[in-house]
Amino acid sequence: MTPWFSEECFFGAAHKSGRSYKEDKSMKYGFVIVGALILGIVVWVLNPKVNANITASTQSIPVDEIGKSIQLVGRLGVPLGEKMELTGYWHYPETTQAKDGSIRFSVTSVNGNMLSQPIEFSHAQFDVTDAQHRNIIPEFKNHRELEDQVWTLIAYETGRIQMMPDEYQSKSPVFPIVGMPYYTKPFTSQIVAGLKSTDGQTNQ
Repeated sequence: MTPWFSEECFFGAAHKSGRSYKEDKSMKYGFVIVGALILGIVVWVLNPKVNANITASTQSIPVDEIGKSIQLVGRLGVPLGEKMELTGYWHYPETTQAKDGSIRFSVTSVNGNMLSQPIEFSHAQFDVTDAQHRNIIPEFKNHRELEDQVWTLIAYETGRIQMMPDEYQSKSPVFPIVGMPYYTKPFTSQIVAGLKSTDGQTNQ
């Protein structure tokens, strides 16, 4: 029995139509070349980096429009500066290979809606006070006390933008960057909050 992928089977119908084997073989190679070209184009387009370069476009927005015609939405899916209730827990990084091994706060719900994945923040991104407006995040040496605590906060998300020329970050001694944290994106979220409860206990 002739294998289905053999040249004889592939070109059988063509031979019966009167075309020569040489002509059919040329057609075969032509199909292979065209197919390879199409496949290459598809892979190139579907490549995430290439696709991002094709579809991404940079927009210039005047900063004066922020809060007017432009509304910025934070990492928690709520517009910056808008009041919300969030719940989360304190924990340390799961891997010892993390560049920043300090304690984190992972938000698990916003305004009563559970998140599909917790959103993680560094302790340095939190400014939390009690009913008397006293800072309640202990100093760094006592952060272990926070581990596994569940906090519910009345909060809003704000942040800061820090942008500078690339050469200043890598070369210039005039603009040193000390202790670059892991969240060194152009925009860094900041959570300002009052503590509502810890582990289900209402804060007084």
